[in-house]
Amino acid sequence: MELMEKLMGLKAKIEKEREHVKTEQAAKTAFVLPFLQILGYDIFNPSEVIPEHTADWAEKKGEKVDYAIKIDEKIVMLFECKGLGDKLDARKANQLANYFNHVTDANIGVLTNGVIYKFYTDLNEKNVMDTEPFLIFDFDKPNEELIVKLDMFTKEKISGTEGREEIEKLRNYSAALQIIKAEFISPSEEFAKFIIHQISFLRAWPDTVKEFQGHLKKIIDHQNRAYFSEQLNKLRGQDTPEETNKEEVEETEDAIMPAFGGGIEFNNTFGMWEEFQGLTVAKSILHGIISSSKITLKDRKGFCDITYDGKSRSVITRMYFNRADKGVLYIEFPERDDLGKISIPNVQAMNDHREQIIESAKRFIEKE
Repeated sequence: MELMEKLMGLKAKIEKEREHVKTEQAAKTAFVLPFLQILGYDIFNPSEVIPEHTADWAEKKGEKVDYAIKIDEKIVMLFECKGLGDKLDARKANQLANYFNHVTDANIGVLTNGVIYKFYTDLNEKNVMDTEPFLIFDFDKPNEELIVKLDMFTKEKISGTEGREEIEKLRNYSAALQIIKAEFISPSEEFAKFIIHQISFLRAWPDTVKEFQGHLKKIIDHQNRAYFSEQLNKLRGQDTPEETNKEEVEETEDAIMPAFGGGIEFNNTFGMWEEFQGLTVAKSILHGIISSSKITLKDRKGFCDITYDGKSRSVITRMYFNRADKGVLYIEFPERDDLGKISIPNVQAMNDHREQIIESAKRFIEKE
């Protein structure tokens, strides 16, 4: 695509020349004007790309926006430029808004430092610039999908009738993207509760929510590592599992285990998900009785133990998965023979025997 190639050429120019760009004027000349040129505007035509366009309002006279883009005798876009490296914060956005709100033809306002471009419009109220940009394009972290969207701001497309609807979609996309990014960096309580509510046997107790925030962070980190590993293997031509070397397989398996969070020690991967469920159900049953962090899981050959504080001789309950009859689970209490060995159809059914599990755990309550 021609637009993408040109933008990537400008990205290379920015990387090469940025250390020499010391002033706002230098940023405009070196980076902003080439950007406008890539979008198809004649930067040498002062009736099309108007520098220092007057944008007076109320008692403010002589106010000028850095560039106004004029097509078919209408101002369609305003550019407020700052120095390279300047933060494009709310105060600077307000300055652009003052110009935008008083140049009534304009429906696009752009705040830029030559590297980052924040695009604003007036979706919420006509001729009043929205407080949040509907698109942010960063040459340091170019998003291929957004590069394609920049096509709508070219001279050929800027006056089109379909732009408004597309801008609204872009705003919604950008808002969702920011939320997802924030959740990936630090999963919120609301995100953890959403996941917990999808698991029928769990309740969103405060300890469980906090635990799942940790789980989600580790799972997301693992998925990111797995994705980049997959992409790297593709670049190496390793598209099939057979072509992946043994060291990479072992590294991947090691990375999977921590994704389930602390308090888990697996001996093999058979029934791993059921064991994880069993641990989670036990924590839910014992909520408010024993600290969640003290309830741990140790995987053994043929069975696994839910233990107190990770100690081998402090077993709360033991789980057996009958390999000959998948789906049948037995639980027992090694330290309390009187509680018996119980057959249940699935892990969730542990909730039907919460009294026995609590009774088995009573001897650890005094340690809390």
